[in-house]
Amino acid sequence: MEEKNVIEETVSAETAETKETAETAEAVQETESKEMKELKEKLEKAEAERVATNDKYLRMAAEYENFRKRSANYTRGLLTDHKMMESVVPYFEMEDGKLTHLELLPVALGIEEPRYRNGNPRFAPDRGILERLAQMSAAYGTKITVKPDGIGLVELP
Repeated sequence: MEEKNVIEETVSAETAETKETAETAEAVQETESKEMKELKEKLEKAEAERVATNDKYLRMAAEYENFRKRSANYTRGLLTDHKMMESVVPYFEMEDGKLTHLELLPVALGIEEPRYRNGNPRFAPDRGILERLAQMSAAYGTKITVKPDGIGLVELP
C-alpha cells in the first residue's frame, strides 16, 4: 500500500510539474509571439519610411534634372540674371507698435559661386543693390541712404 501511495504521489507531483512546465512554455510562447508582432510592426514601419525616403529623393533628383534641362544647363532663365540673385535682409526696431528704425543689409545669393553654393545668402558690399532699390523706392516717397559700411538706412517720416 505504501508503495502505491508513493507511486501516486510521484505521479501526482510529475503531473503538477508537467502542468507547470506547460504553463511556463505557454507564457514564453505568448511573450515571444508579442515580441514577434512588435518586431514585425517595427519592420513594416521602417520599410514604409524607407520607401517614402527613396521616393522623396527620386523626385528631388528628377526635379533637378528637369530644371537643368529647362535652363539649358543654367545658361538661360532667371538664374542667369545677376539681379535675380540679389536681395536685402531688413533689420527693424519697433516702439509701441510703430516702426522706429529700418536698415537694409544687401545680400547676394551666389550667382558666381559653384552650383552647390547658389542660394546661400552672404553680405554683398556692392552698393549697386541698394542703389537700385533706392531708385525704385523713390517713386513711392521712400528715401534710402547707403552708409559707408554698405548698409542701407531707410529714412522714416
